Amino acid sequence: MHYSNLLGASAITVSILMAGCAQSRQVPFNESSFAGYGGSGSGTIKGTAYTVLRDNETTRIATSKATIKLMPANAYTEEIVTRRFFNRTKLERPDPAFAKYVRRVHPDDDEGHFTFSHVPAGTYYVSSHLHWTYPSSYTDADGVTWDSESGIDQWIYSKVAVGKGQTVHVEDWSQGK
Repeated sequence: MHYSNLLGASAITVSILMAGCAQSRQVPFNESSFAGYGGSGSGTIKGTAYTVLRDNETTRIATSKATIKLMPANAYTEEIVTRRFFNRTKLERPDPAFAKYVRRVHPDDDEGHFTFSHVPAGTYYVSSHLHWTYPSSYTDADGVTWDSESGIDQWIYSKVAVGKGQTVHVEDWSQGK
């Protein structure tokens, strides 16, 4: 076998393996289902991005480094919420036309307060991917205890409806796995 044929075979193998990493979408992108969401409106969506830690006693607040996303609620985005946010399924990249309908903001402060202004009336998903670390330790096979940090990441999301001139506050967050 020639060296060039081996390179071609390797490229095909890598392509097949990479394709297996992301699952295909079940709902096709339909731009007409985003009608009315691409422009500017008079609505406002405000909130505080946070998640409740597993001990249910401590609240983790998003930092100003978090990204809060706002996307219209429809069948295409419902698949993102249920498969990606809730079930942590890695999906293939969205249709490039989808990007113009997704708004992004960073929280105003380290407590996670955010605002989306000039939002057209409609129903939306608000989401964020939160990541934080906490101190932990482990003991090795020799009985030595080592201090370390453990990381946790969590998708949070909420479905909200906003009318013309209305301000909506995001108060309840659902948490993915």
